[in-house]
Amino acid sequence: MAIGKQIAQTITQAPAALTSAERVELKRMMAELKDRLASLDIPETKKLLGGEFMGQLEEELTGTEEPPDASTIKVVGEWLLKNIPALTDPLTSLFVNPIVGKVVEAAGDLASMWVKERLGTRVE
Repeated sequence: MAIGKQIAQTITQAPAALTSAERVELKRMMAELKDRLASLDIPETKKLLGGEFMGQLEEELTGTEEPPDASTIKVVGEWLLKNIPALTDPLTSLFVNPIVGKVVEAAGDLASMWVKERLGTRVE
C-alpha cells in the first residue's frame, strides 16, 4: 500500500504487428470463410446475419488503426458458433493460424481465453 505516493499504471494496447503479406493472407482466409458461409444450406436470414458478423470479425482481425477489440471477437465468435455450427471447423482453423494468433494476442486475455476455452486451442 502506498499512501500519498503518485503511482500510476499505464496499460497500452497497439494494433497487431502484421506484415503486409500476413494481412493479405488474413484477408484471403476471411474470404474463404465467407465463401464457406455462402455455400451452406441454411436460412437466408442466418446467412445475412452471419455475413454481418463475419464483416465485424474481419474488421477486428485486419484493422490497422486501432487495437483489436477482444469483446467483439468473443461475441462474434460465439454467435457464429452457436447459430451456424457448420462453421465450427473453419473457425477453429482460422483461430489456430499463427497470423490470427498474433491478432488475438494483441486483443488481450479475454480473446485469448475465449479461443482456448471455446475452441480448445491455445493462441500462439
